[in-house]
Amino acid sequence: MNKRIKAFALPAGLIILLGAPLTIVAQQQQEEGHPTGKQGMPSEAPTAAAELDAETKEKFVTAYVDIQQIQVKYTEQLQQADDEAKAREIQEKAQNEMVQAVEGSGMSVTEYNEVVAVISSDPDLRMEIEEKAKQAQ
Repeated sequence: MNKRIKAFALPAGLIILLGAPLTIVAQQQQEEGHPTGKQGMPSEAPTAAAELDAETKEKFVTAYVDIQQIQVKYTEQLQQADDEAKAREIQEKAQNEMVQAVEGSGMSVTEYNEVVAVISSDPDLRMEIEEKAKQAQ
């Protein structure tokens, strides 16, 4: 529980580098019984940036920007939670909104996590996505 709160409270600038929103979404999927592979990451992640076409990048950036906004919205509430039950309630609400944001962008949570896996291993692609996200805000 505390680990999730700490992951949720990371500054927005570090999120894409660390994949924090994805951890939250993946944790929710695991809790709901959706298979995502080991440690919340998809089991069949693309292995090369070339597999990310412009449309996929655009959908990802849309979801990512929305997730950042959701995190900002709920971080203060989560930090001020009086007890574990209230924190869990706030976290669940945020997780649901994050899943909706990903799905609203036209991606599944699994696809979103696959893109994160690719971005995590490709610094040039990570920089490209970060720049697109800045422009989209």
